[in-house]
Amino acid sequence: MRVDVYNPDSDLFVQGKIFHVFPALRFSQLTIETFDGQWCTFKEIQNTEDAKTVINAELCLDRDEMPAPEKGSYYHVDLIGCLIIDQDTKEIVGALNDILYTASNDVWVIVSSQGVEKLVPILDGVIEKIDLEKNNIYLHLPEVIQ
Repeated sequence: MRVDVYNPDSDLFVQGKIFHVFPALRFSQLTIETFDGQWCTFKEIQNTEDAKTVINAELCLDRDEMPAPEKGSYYHVDLIGCLIIDQDTKEIVGALNDILYTASNDVWVIVSSQGVEKLVPILDGVIEKIDLEKNNIYLHLPEVIQ
């Protein structure tokens, strides 16, 4: 099966590694038999009908199975739910609800306490500080978003 890997440098796709399948239709877990960077075989997938049940599914690991990110890098799952604070005004803008991936840059979906969504393109200079211990992210927000 063809697998789109978010991090092509990942060494997590090794024989015997078990991934959770989301959404779980026929299979809730898949075990890797072989992987060549794009094509993967799974122990549980025995035929075309099996393969069809995991088309467009996501393969996930528990957070504690992931290697520690490099300094200054973060897993998106660790950022979701953080409070977004305007670096200039120190006001809480909302919470990071989702991250959209585009060809040029990520776009963060920030939801205010009133339920209003703001889309913030994450360009150079936008992120001032990420403090996961306090669950806060400080951003320099473009004027059109404030």
